[in-house]
Amino acid sequence: RSQDGASVFVAGLIQGDATGLTLADVAGKKVAKIVVSVHSTDKEGRVLKSQDREVSAEVEDNKFVSAFGMPLRPGEHTMKIGAIDPKSNKGAVAQLAIKTQEYGAELTVSPVMVLADIQESAVQMKDDPYFEFIFGATKFLPRYGNVFKKGEAVTLLCAIYGAAKDEAGKISVVGGFQILKDGKTLAKAPDQTYDVEPATPSAGPVPLGGYAPGKYVAQLRLRDNVAKKDYVKETEFEIIP
Repeated sequence: RSQDGASVFVAGLIQGDATGLTLADVAGKKVAKIVVSVHSTDKEGRVLKSQDREVSAEVEDNKFVSAFGMPLRPGEHTMKIGAIDPKSNKGAVAQLAIKTQEYGAELTVSPVMVLADIQESAVQMKDDPYFEFIFGATKFLPRYGNVFKKGEAVTLLCAIYGAAKDEAGKISVVGGFQILKDGKTLAKAPDQTYDVEPATPSAGPVPLGGYAPGKYVAQLRLRDNVAKKDYVKETEFEIIP
């Protein structure tokens, strides 16, 4: 969210077919130049925000992946995300219905992110396909579709805001992550206590070599000790051979 709490940053990933795109060989990798265009409209169809960014996206298995993102006010929005070939001006558009939360007195928990990696000392380059996931000098690397191979590892992350405060103005939130399959807990990180916000609960890297291929759930359970309320957030991910 923004520092004044007035807007929420919404980001995600798109995947596209690289057929017909002009590819360049960069450090032994195939790279395509595409323009990622994002438009946000309200319920009446009025354009609220619009932005374009040229991306140098790596192409693998004839597909490219790029991030998109923009800050949105609390409420219902429609986001249109386009991927355009700057040479031919041809492309495709995806549409998302988004409802952003309004931050109030109650604890707000972001969606659980299942990340392929977290890289420090990152340099912010506008053509970086993951530019919207670079905060300061830290780059967070999500995976399109949340699909990972057994030889990889994942890091679980989320953000919390707006916890209740005691008479001394302090917060007290406790909780941790676990990985489930078919409703059964397979791994559980130790609970941690958070007394300063915003806070970013995390766990990992978690090696996936010991997990069988299939679908899993990354779950975060939290307890706001001051408000005496419990919260659960979870995200599904998949492991393939």
